[in-house]
Amino acid sequence: MAAQKTTAKKVATKKPVVKKTSGKKATAKKTAVKRAAVKKKLVKKPAAKKLMPKKAAPKKATRKKVVSKPSLSIEKISAGARKLMLANLGLYGTVMDELEAQAAKARDAIERARREAPEVNSDLIHRGEALVSDIRSILDKADMPSTPKLDKQIDKLRGSIKKLRKRLS
Repeated sequence: MAAQKTTAKKVATKKPVVKKTSGKKATAKKTAVKRAAVKKKLVKKPAAKKLMPKKAAPKKATRKKVVSKPSLSIEKISAGARKLMLANLGLYGTVMDELEAQAAKARDAIERARREAPEVNSDLIHRGEALVSDIRSILDKADMPSTPKLDKQIDKLRGSIKKLRKRLS
């Protein structure tokens, strides 16, 4: 019985047997059968061919569409706004601290100047007096007239200029 099955299978897998008939009808049947067999072979898909990987075509420079993300939740937005507000307050506090420190330094400098002003003023007065005495001694050595003498000479010169003007007019 097993032998019969194998022969039946062999028969089923073989090409259909065409009875030989005489004439044109037999050749027409043979060609029709051959055409059907060729079509079946063409229609069958090849069994597991190894395909070569396709080369990727060069990408064209195109603008990507911006896909909008789903909107953020109100909690995330308010948390971000709160952090921003706190950062601004921190910056404001830092600036205020620095301004207070600079104002304190300025107040200290002003107080020190007020305390030292009388001493500096008296030092400047003494220095000025010393310079005046040095200038007088230099003028005396050069035989230059002092201020009162110069005033008298200037008054004499003015008087002589007035006399000349009267004569010329």
